[in-house]
Amino acid sequence: MKRLMQLNSPEWPYGLMGMLGAITAGGSMPLFVLGITEGLIAFYSLVPQEIRKLSILFLCAGIATLLFFVTEHYFFGVMGENVTLRVRRLMFTG
Repeated sequence: MKRLMQLNSPEWPYGLMGMLGAITAGGSMPLFVLGITEGLIAFYSLVPQEIRKLSILFLCAGIATLLFFVTEHYFFGVMGENVTLRVRRLMFTG
């Protein structure tokens, strides 16, 4: 395991960016729950301005969450591909 981690050491910037994407994507889920609660309150009070504001906020939050998930999966994917390539080279050249 230690040797595998050493093989993966050049990819630490990718891992850092992937972790940042994962943290922000995971943190957005509780915020969606709060938004849904506020949305239910706004729908029952029938205030059109609040409903419009929440709709725009949900649209922006959805776009931001999409970007966070793409960032997370892209950087972890690049990191995994690079270490897999390194391990295969070592296996087939040694």
